[in-house]
Amino acid sequence: MAVVNPTQAAHEMDFHVDGVELQDGGILRRIAAPNLDADNEPGKPPEVPIRETRLSEPPAGVMLPPLSISLYGFDVK
Repeated sequence: MAVVNPTQAAHEMDFHVDGVELQDGGILRRIAAPNLDADNEPGKPPEVPIRETRLSEPPAGVMLPPLSISLYGFDVK
């Protein structure tokens, strides 16, 4: 599931998937910019890194940082 927060404020939302049962053990890949002017330039350390976090189970709710894209991956039972 992908969730985009294009605003400059953090937001919270419920995480619920209907019609399938998700397995425990997933991954969150997130890219979040510190500001609207941040970018990644070749040969320089990234200002906007992609961070991976292992998840033990599907969350009941998620926090979405400002200016971010969050990709949640879980296998289906």
